[in-house]
Amino acid sequence: MYTIDKFIGEFQTEINSFINNNTNQQLLVAPTGTGKTTSIIKYADVNPYKKIVLLCPYQSLVDNIQKDNQTVTCGYGAEFLSNNKTSNFIVTTYDSIEKIEDVDLYIVDEAHLLCSHSSFRDVIPLIFQTQTKVLFITATPEIIEDLFPKHNNKDYVLEFDIYRPKKEVKIFSGKYNVRQTIKDIIVGDKCEKETNSKTILIRVNSKSVIDDTMQTFKPSLKDKIACIYSDEDNVIYQNQDKDKIKELKKGKISDLDFILCTSIFDVGLSFEVDRDIQCYAVSQDNRRMPNVIDMVQLLARVRENSGFNMDLTIIGNYGDYELKNNTFENYNSKRQLCNEMAHRYEQYSKLNQTYYIGILNHYKLDVTEIQTLGFRSYTITQASRVSDTTIAYNFNNFPKEYAIICGNLEYIGKSNLIELITGKVWVQGLNNSANVQRVYNTLFEAIQLNIDFNLFMQGKFLFWKYELLKEVNENYTKNKSDIYSNLIRGIYSEDASFHFKELGFLELNKSKQKTIKTLFNMTYKRGNFRGKKANKKIKKGVDKEFMEYMTNICTNSMNSLKEVQIKCAENLSLEF
Repeated sequence: MYTIDKFIGEFQTEINSFINNNTNQQLLVAPTGTGKTTSIIKYADVNPYKKIVLLCPYQSLVDNIQKDNQTVTCGYGAEFLSNNKTSNFIVTTYDSIEKIEDVDLYIVDEAHLLCSHSSFRDVIPLIFQTQTKVLFITATPEIIEDLFPKHNNKDYVLEFDIYRPKKEVKIFSGKYNVRQTIKDIIVGDKCEKETNSKTILIRVNSKSVIDDTMQTFKPSLKDKIACIYSDEDNVIYQNQDKDKIKELKKGKISDLDFILCTSIFDVGLSFEVDRDIQCYAVSQDNRRMPNVIDMVQLLARVRENSGFNMDLTIIGNYGDYELKNNTFENYNSKRQLCNEMAHRYEQYSKLNQTYYIGILNHYKLDVTEIQTLGFRSYTITQASRVSDTTIAYNFNNFPKEYAIICGNLEYIGKSNLIELITGKVWVQGLNNSANVQRVYNTLFEAIQLNIDFNLFMQGKFLFWKYELLKEVNENYTKNKSDIYSNLIRGIYSEDASFHFKELGFLELNKSKQKTIKTLFNMTYKRGNFRGKKANKKIKKGVDKEFMEYMTNICTNSMNSLKEVQIKCAENLSLEF
């Protein structure tokens, strides 16, 4: 381990020698803000004959690197990759690994995210399976470091440390209501705003909590409050200043009193701020804490040289887990390895008090435990929250969106479904809300995928069921060598038993295993997936329309999505 004064570039020669070691996978560990990207660029400069690709998790990180390094080739998407085939050094996104050839070295930035984010789950096995040399980079090596053998560790892992003054973190562990706590934070700060010059950043991994809070406070706070999470752009931009949200995506925070976000906002971005930040990380689950690795990363988003600070208060409840540091086995299935990494990552939100605080102390964070949040509880009068079911069944309340859906249903000869979304309930005050846009996106996409509304609108608007149908449509194939499709056919075959293990169930990732279990349990009495097979006993009151739909797919009576893609038109101009 090397100790640096400020930047790891102080040891650039050692970094170059380390990367040149004849080792296929390596790990570089250094604190945030110590110039890891700059050192990689310097390495590329002295190795012009190597084809080097720096992979980032998100487009916003690629854009940030481009902003700070104008001469570096940065970008993403098929067109960018096609135009830069001959470039010796490019910065792009994780998913580009599928489209790049003849690479000498991949560098995976923010490598800890490979453990945590399911959105990368299909890309991660490709990173682990490539025969190309891979260098992983992170400031929080937990989990990732266990991929490497302990013998000859210096050949595999290069670590840097730095002396920095300790920061303080506050932790509240006790009873609290997520929604009320967040509202109390906002109302309490709003009352004191004349003396409080900080931006309040509230991080909670729940879109519904964020949407509910925005509907409550947006009318009074107007452009002083914003939210950001992973969703379609027309949902995120709804009722928000589009330019300001685009700036937020890049980490620029200006002229905002309150920001509500999920963990998507603290993944590697350096915040460009115009004032100090008071951050509250609130667990949406009263049985756990926000993940401690995420907390270390979150507190580093405001750089020391910015002239501003971030104060962090963590709200949740300790678990009872203890850390067990074991190297990963040499899994033949890389998907299984990914699942094991995700499982271990999840444990960092369930740690007991000693281990949780111990990790924070390891990263030079002092902890002050507080017994009360100190917020006065406010009663807020507001209209009852309208459910997605009410919106969907009474979609005629939203004329522009309704006209597009009706037009497309008529175009494909399914005008009978219009009646399903033409209700008699008057929904007031929800035009242009995120809920309306989310329902609209689902209905519009369902028509594209030829998914009948009746399959997911049976008394309730079942978004989870639509997502299930969408996944089947997008992934099912008639190819008999496809494990996922064979399992679906196995569920709806005439056999009395479902031989899931024989069909390769254990080779699927967790997400697709969950889909298979859900499909089976929707049709039959709950199956035991611990053995080799599950007995098929029809469930009482089973959804016959759904079963007929799935049977038609499996018997090739219905064409798959890849064979029938319905073209839908947004035939009215919508101001999303």
